[in-house]
Amino acid sequence: MEPITEFPLFRYLPPEIRIKIWKLVPQPTRVIGLLPQVCTWYRQYFQEMAPRSDGQEVSPDNNLYDYRYVVQPKRCNISPPLHVNREARAVWLPRFFRPPRRVQISDLTIEFGTPFISYETDIFTVFDGWPLDGLQNGIATGSSVVDGFIGLERSRIRNIAVCEYPRLIERVSNAISINTLPNLEVFTILSMGPCIFSPFKPKLSRDGLGLIALGGYEMLVADVQRTSCEIHDLSKDVVHTHSFFNHARLFHPGSSLYPLYGHQIHLRSWLWHDMQEKHLNQAAGQIVGSWWSWMGYMLDNEEEGEEKTCPLTLDGCGDEGHTKKEMRE
Repeated sequence: MEPITEFPLFRYLPPEIRIKIWKLVPQPTRVIGLLPQVCTWYRQYFQEMAPRSDGQEVSPDNNLYDYRYVVQPKRCNISPPLHVNREARAVWLPRFFRPPRRVQISDLTIEFGTPFISYETDIFTVFDGWPLDGLQNGIATGSSVVDGFIGLERSRIRNIAVCEYPRLIERVSNAISINTLPNLEVFTILSMGPCIFSPFKPKLSRDGLGLIALGGYEMLVADVQRTSCEIHDLSKDVVHTHSFFNHARLFHPGSSLYPLYGHQIHLRSWLWHDMQEKHLNQAAGQIVGSWWSWMGYMLDNEEEGEEKTCPLTLDGCGDEGHTKKEMRE
């Protein structure tokens, strides 16, 4: 029997082998999150529109929707195998939820920026807690926020992410409502990358890690829909040592909150409290109510003294309650 000297062309393979190969094609990692229209966001948070990097202003949006699910990276809006041929589409289409272009829910018009959503691999992101009656009527306060996954099936969501908003934890907590995500497997902290829309061009340099250090500032959430983004996993070393994730950060109150590592501790501590069965979804409100005591407890270095007690009044907190080690592990 003569040895095989070359592999046959893909189209000449038996159908069952081609189908197995299609099934093995990895799905891209995508971030999908709810955002208001760009101009509406800027009008609420800033008095003047932020100029584009090319000097032009942001164009006014058509009032076709209140909130829109934005997908990043944009090039992955439709997964490549869906473009190839009928056979590939037949294998891949059952993996996706296909939402309508627009849907009316609770007097809000929700637009889906992608025709295909994967509950298994997409990372559903809460950028902020948005107001129930649309951002054009003001910024959300307290519990009056839109469901962060409105129009989606919460029972099928496996991966979520939250942007780092230390002062707005109550809004974010209510938007997530984490105890209503029974199949949640991964919780990710999303850090915004460098802003390319600054009117001042940031200086670029190389640091000891071989990464680009920017003298600019981090991207605002509204800008996620103004450009094409990339998704990167950050190592511990980068989070702890790269200037962009430490002292160079501008959009955070107080020097103790600049480092991304501080936000990780903050969000992990909130989650630990919020997911205790005896006080589901109660921690965020208490954290807001005792903000400075909470920050002092959570971020203070206590190597040289006694450990402080948790300032929250939930069961298991206080003088006879949990330790920081229990909370962080």
